[in-house]
Amino acid sequence: MKPLAVHLDTDIGDDIDDAFCLALMLSSPELTVTSVSTVFMNTAVRADLVSEMCKVGGQSPVVVEGLQGVMASRPVDVSTRKPNHLASKTYERPAADVLKVLDHARRVCEAVLTIGPMTDLAASLLARPYDGSGRAIAMAGEFQRSRHIEWNIRVDPEAAAVCFNSGLPIDLIPWSIGPAVKLRPQDVDRIRASSKPIAKLLLNYLEQFWKHVPNKTNMYDPMTVVALLRPDLFTWERGRVTVELRGDATYGMTNFNHDEAGPHRVAMDVKADEARAFLVDRICT
Repeated sequence: MKPLAVHLDTDIGDDIDDAFCLALMLSSPELTVTSVSTVFMNTAVRADLVSEMCKVGGQSPVVVEGLQGVMASRPVDVSTRKPNHLASKTYERPAADVLKVLDHARRVCEAVLTIGPMTDLAASLLARPYDGSGRAIAMAGEFQRSRHIEWNIRVDPEAAAVCFNSGLPIDLIPWSIGPAVKLRPQDVDRIRASSKPIAKLLLNYLEQFWKHVPNKTNMYDPMTVVALLRPDLFTWERGRVTVELRGDATYGMTNFNHDEAGPHRVAMDVKADEARAFLVDRICT
């Protein structure tokens, strides 16, 4: 069977789970990573990280720098993000390259996976509104913890609202899934023992990340890939997701309304042990 074409939009370079997500994509024979776009702040550095990982992983996707700024109408607080070495910017006119690449991905790829702020995808949907082609899988939002504003939405609520209101079918991996599939010490030991080049590079990234955020291994972003390849490992509910854009305390909160005809599916639960094993086995073997 021909591998499925996929596009990744990522803010790789801050939290470690973006790198795990890309490593899982590169380690899955069912997939071909045709293109990658980077988003939010220093997208050039992020693109360099993507290119390094893809070279080690044996694939050569098109890699483009996406939007550094955001559509958010309020200042973005990045003070809680470590390592905090990237400078925030306001939204700027999208470069033609990222719009061209995302437009192509929406037409021909099995899915666009977005694991950072949704600014690039929103810009693409504003340039070419949803016409019935394409779908997305997003690490975004939270629906279990009351008043919790998930990072990717908090950075750019307006972009998320554009995406959710566009009609584009979107599967969401919310915040609560990540801690459920946190890597255990024995999982990290398996990665450390692997002779696979992408596993060795990933371990190096992980050890560098731990200098800033010791021992954090919540696997939020890789679950978008698991959801694509093993949707049976999740409990899904269909409906409509909206983003709160008004109140000071609620700005960026996500809400879910059950609707069997809705364009969104939310992963409400995960078979954590199986999902974790799938991730680690693919990366290590």
